Amino acid sequence: MSNNMLSKTLSSFIIVFFSISIYGQIIESPTILQIQEDDRVATISWNSLTTIYDDEYDPDKQNGIYSYRIEWGPVSQGFIHSAVTPYRSHMIQPLEPNVDYQARVYALDAYGNASDYTETSIINHDPTRVNDMRQRLNGFFDDMNDPMGPFNEKDWNQSYSGCMGMGKVSQHN
Repeated sequence: MSNNMLSKTLSSFIIVFFSISIYGQIIESPTILQIQEDDRVATISWNSLTTIYDDEYDPDKQNGIYSYRIEWGPVSQGFIHSAVTPYRSHMIQPLEPNVDYQARVYALDAYGNASDYTETSIINHDPTRVNDMRQRLNGFFDDMNDPMGPFNEKDWNQSYSGCMGMGKVSQHN
């Protein structure tokens, strides 16, 4: 075998090996650490609770994980909602009382390849914390659990300008 042919064979081997090591990397499935059920919302956190997302220090990026896909929905309907996020937590909302919800998370690499999903977690609405605040707070308290529409004008001072149309200012309900 000539040196030129040996060099081409070796180069091809290195390219194939390098491609397999990059694209064939197995991404670890996330580990759900915490689910905080609350009034019509649940916050789910996974992998690490660090807020460091810099490539050099982020433990997930060091393992080839660049974002996550979370799927959720009522148990009776399946995983009908999804979101992709670079963060290690997500708020699932709105949660209706007396409905069981399910959620699972996938890790995604820089190319969008997904890991296996986490075990499915069951999540529920839990009004305990908000009900406690409603009882002990003696001033103004609004849990915002109203139907969609304008704010109650007896509770909220609203004003509008000619530059912004009604309902177009930064208030949400």
